[in-house]
Amino acid sequence: LEEDEKILESARTLLDRAGKEVSNQAIHRYADTVIEMVWDTNKYIDTMEPWALKKTDTKRMETVLYVIMEVLRHVAILYQPIIPDSANKILDLLNVPKYER
Repeated sequence: LEEDEKILESARTLLDRAGKEVSNQAIHRYADTVIEMVWDTNKYIDTMEPWALKKTDTKRMETVLYVIMEVLRHVAILYQPIIPDSANKILDLLNVPKYER
């Protein structure tokens, strides 16, 4: 769906957007960029309601959960310099290998 692609594309470009803030020595804007991605994901979750999809469309629920986990992977990677322990716990839960972080 369009909503899935939109949020996935935003996650794919997150590194570039956040990296520009680091290049400008604007660490607070780096953090803001990552946090905005989290807020957008929360809106996506509220809109998609995967808990309701479990009862009506499990295939769609699986796609929504995949999208959420993929966005979370991108976010956790970029959170590593700010909150390394928490970010790495998330990446461990997502089974992201160390060399992909």
